Amino acid sequence: MIRSFNDDKRFDRFTKELIAGDLLPDGDLDAQVATGFIRAGLVSGEGGTIPQELWVNNKRKRTEAFGAVFMGMTTGCAVCHDHKYDPLSARDLYALSAYFGNVDEKPHHNDKDNWAPIQVIPHDADLPAYNALLAKKSAAQAELSKLTLGVDAEVAKWLTSADGPKPVAQKSLITHLPMVDSNGHEIEDVITAKSYKFEGAPALIDEYPLLEGSFRMDNNTRFQLKEVGDFEKDQPFTVSTWMRWNEELLGQGSEKGSILSRMDGKAIRGWEIQLLKGNVSVLLSDTAETNALQVTSTQKIQRIKWVHLAVSYDGSAKAAGVRLYINGEHAPLETKLDKLTGTIKTAMPFNLGRRAGEDANAFPLRATGLQDIRIFNRSLAADEIAKLPWFDPLSRVLAKKKTYPGSGKLAWSPFEVSAARNIYLEKNAKALALRQSIDQLDEKLLVLTDKVEVSHYRGANKSEPESKKLSEDLVKMYQGTLGSGTMVCKEKSTPAFAHVLDRGDYGARKERVYASTPSFLPEPPAGAPANRLGLAQWLVMKENPLTARVTVNRVWQELFGVGLVETPGDFGIVGSRPSHPKLLDYLAIDFRDGDKAGEEWQWKRLYRKLVMSMTYRQSARVSEKAQNEDRLNIYYSHAPRYRMDAEMLRDAALQSAGLLNRDKLGGPPFYGYQPVGIWSNAYPSNTKIYNQHKAPIIYRRSMYQFVKRTAVHPELSIFDATDRLMACVRRDRTNTPLAALALLNDVTFLEAARVLGATAIQQGADVNQRLDFMAQRVWGRNMEAPELESFTERLKEIKTKIGADDASKLLLLGEFKQPGDLDPVESAAWMSLASILLNSDEFLNK
Repeated sequence: MIRSFNDDKRFDRFTKELIAGDLLPDGDLDAQVATGFIRAGLVSGEGGTIPQELWVNNKRKRTEAFGAVFMGMTTGCAVCHDHKYDPLSARDLYALSAYFGNVDEKPHHNDKDNWAPIQVIPHDADLPAYNALLAKKSAAQAELSKLTLGVDAEVAKWLTSADGPKPVAQKSLITHLPMVDSNGHEIEDVITAKSYKFEGAPALIDEYPLLEGSFRMDNNTRFQLKEVGDFEKDQPFTVSTWMRWNEELLGQGSEKGSILSRMDGKAIRGWEIQLLKGNVSVLLSDTAETNALQVTSTQKIQRIKWVHLAVSYDGSAKAAGVRLYINGEHAPLETKLDKLTGTIKTAMPFNLGRRAGEDANAFPLRATGLQDIRIFNRSLAADEIAKLPWFDPLSRVLAKKKTYPGSGKLAWSPFEVSAARNIYLEKNAKALALRQSIDQLDEKLLVLTDKVEVSHYRGANKSEPESKKLSEDLVKMYQGTLGSGTMVCKEKSTPAFAHVLDRGDYGARKERVYASTPSFLPEPPAGAPANRLGLAQWLVMKENPLTARVTVNRVWQELFGVGLVETPGDFGIVGSRPSHPKLLDYLAIDFRDGDKAGEEWQWKRLYRKLVMSMTYRQSARVSEKAQNEDRLNIYYSHAPRYRMDAEMLRDAALQSAGLLNRDKLGGPPFYGYQPVGIWSNAYPSNTKIYNQHKAPIIYRRSMYQFVKRTAVHPELSIFDATDRLMACVRRDRTNTPLAALALLNDVTFLEAARVLGATAIQQGADVNQRLDFMAQRVWGRNMEAPELESFTERLKEIKTKIGADDASKLLLLGEFKQPGDLDPVESAAWMSLASILLNSDEFLNK
């Protein structure tokens, strides 16, 4: 972030990196890291938090921050319903939020500093090699995207050809549960037309790559069907489902548990498809281990990825009668048990993601996505099962007589179009080669160590660490201490979507909406993808009326204290009108277009134009005429005067004392001076212990100071720093007695005063020389005669009142070591004078 400003990176490029750096075709490491902006919002690891609710809230907060920062728009009002005079409808809001909900992440952080997706940061010397690999990956991704988006004509022809998707087996299909996520409370069986309701918490939304989403079972979700899957050991049957094993990614996952079952959890009687640390196992049991058959796959399925499972059983009561198919292909099995003679009949109902019975016997497979569950009362042949994963979803769409891709009501949905493209390209040699290339580059770029916990995100088997796959050059690159890691964004493979929520209730889902920009603003540029990259392109396109105006207004606010639009987060009809609309338009166009090629979107040019203007450089003295005619300084009859922000005050005090540490750009945060017990009293989590840093780290700029949202530093709060709970585009400026008390008593300012005073003493014996030295450091000028006289009298008064013991104690404040050759009383007296300077209006106000 800082380097981008220092290098004067173009604002349009900077914006694209913040919003979609991971999707840029020419993305580098900086672009990847920049997407951490999206993931810098509130998170929770609190027990009992509902993942779906947290997920919805995360999207909402990101959308509100995006609206305020880039569009000057408040979006929160549309959460519940439309408003008569608000152009942003609820549908617009949720469609906008869909862009930010398509990040492949979990809503819980499990009390970890970083959680996937994570970008490992190599050392500076390794950046060229790392960026070279990223460039290859970005180019391959862009080529694959172009290939995918360009096959519609071929797909349309394939869909209606003899080789196209045909309906799969319907004979003996007795249960079909397409997990349509209409409201999260019920599912309809297509065969019987019966609706089944969830018990407990509603099921969560998961993204299914072929059609319209799926259900993901929460820890407290129950879904039981009494009349489904009731088989005896001599009855053949076939069960199939799509599933995504979300272990430790989306919510609190688990390594093993029941996928689908009609199993008595206590007696272990019935049938079950289960997952055992990545291996799929099929169990038919009368009594566990003593009267049962069980077979287990020799291959593991990958975490995070959707997999189609089909189990056929021939009714022979033999392990050899069980067949398992993964993604339509036969999977080798290992026999664990083969002695079933009893019954597998049970009165317990069919369950998703758990066994029937009490929780202690449930064997749950938490946070696992399920879709397209089918049960046949016969054993399907291998060729029939091979069609289940791919062809049937498309054949169902074709049956609706919709035109591919079509438009209006006859259009295929984005999910359906995406499915058709992906299935068609499944056997395409060029697409396959690009996918393999991307996977190989990912393996090289992703380093797995004990310091960065990303193995679950990559879907790697724990028994086969991906470090073995690293090429020799990458191994050398990461020998020694690993660079730091930071959270970034990674787009899901499915189209971005959301649901309109009734009154904002996460469990009251209404219509599905796909990612799109607000309908009352210009449409995105032609060819822009419906993801965060398309959103970023829309933000900085010439036709967008908001981005440049909002950005210029915020810069004006920073320099002049108040923006040309006084409400920078609300450019709407309930916000303030621009005080100088033509000036705002001029600055916005000038910032966007520049005077000539190469000057577009340049930060430093904008700042230079403003700070060199007569408006900015004029005196802050208020004439009598200005007092009468422009009391609020709306027409800028004089320069503005306002108190600096909290962080600026601290940095200015350290700089005046010569303490400010500017040795390093970037790096980890520091823990500054803070009263004892602030953290432990706020929340007894894993961050309850506050370990203050020592010098010189503690003197770094305030932008590197660690801020805990639930326990903001009191000195920062006193000077109106925000708690970071929500996006803030304009801070309040209050004037309270607490501010003066903080400046007089906070260790940061007392230490700065002590060091400034000691440095002044070392300038020589002349009092006026010392006073002018301090005034130059703090005010930027020498003292005038009345000031010299007043401070000299104050110096004498202090020396007569302070004792040596009190002075010695005062000089112990802070980390900086006081020079031993200075008299304690003399030092304390000059420390007091420096404190007065640091409390003056001339220091506090800009």
